[in-house]
Amino acid sequence: MLTVYNCIVNEHDLRLVALAALICGISCFSAVNLLRHVDRSTSRNRHAWLLIAATSTGFGIWATHFIAMIAFTPGIPNAYNAELSVASLAMPIILPLLISFCG
Repeated sequence: MLTVYNCIVNEHDLRLVALAALICGISCFSAVNLLRHVDRSTSRNRHAWLLIAATSTGFGIWATHFIAMIAFTPGIPNAYNAELSVASLAMPIILPLLISFCG
């Protein structure tokens, strides 16, 4: 347990961790509210609200994790691949849409 504590305290910028937590909370709040719109909408508007909810939630998931990754300093040089970062942004947006439209 001390290893996890030391990792968080010594190898993370706690301001960025707090920012990631704040973005996570805002994202969860907006996801729930947008999904309420999906539930109340008519069949014509349902897909549009679902697309908006999936996009908003996907950006929130991605931003939370990306900021948390930036907060971590492992003590060795590291970098992020732009193409893989964009692909990692697309996945939390596309997967809920595929599940909802196909399921």
